[in-house]
Amino acid sequence: MVKISPEHKKLLIEVYNKESESRYEWLRNVIIMASGIISVLVSLHKRSDSFKVKISFCITIILLSLGILIGVISLYGEVRSQTRLRMKYAKSLLQHMNDEAPLPQMMTVPTEPIFVWLEKTCYVLLALSILSMAVYAVMLEF
Repeated sequence: MVKISPEHKKLLIEVYNKESESRYEWLRNVIIMASGIISVLVSLHKRSDSFKVKISFCITIILLSLGILIGVISLYGEVRSQTRLRMKYAKSLLQHMNDEAPLPQMMTVPTEPIFVWLEKTCYVLLALSILSMAVYAVMLEF
């Protein structure tokens, strides 16, 4: 087993935490922007007699809403990962205190696959909502 120096261990932990924080902040900001867009769309929506315009508006709102909802659930995955890491560390510390195992140099827990899938789905839904918004804007003019 390779020993990691305390300096390298500290650097690895900082990089791991920074990456996790950056991902969380990025998705949070995307969700905030999407929430703002949905608010603006609803407040500036023009009444139209055209069935196509109504459908494109509804599709846009539904895609944005689903993107926001799934994004928020995906953000919960980050909280859950931190909880799993804390539990893993506590278990390892208890085993170490009982002299059953050495204390590990560093611990990580991967994001659960469902949350990775949800994050990707969020991005797809938000991208589709932008396309739908463009279609809505064009149909509003014609």
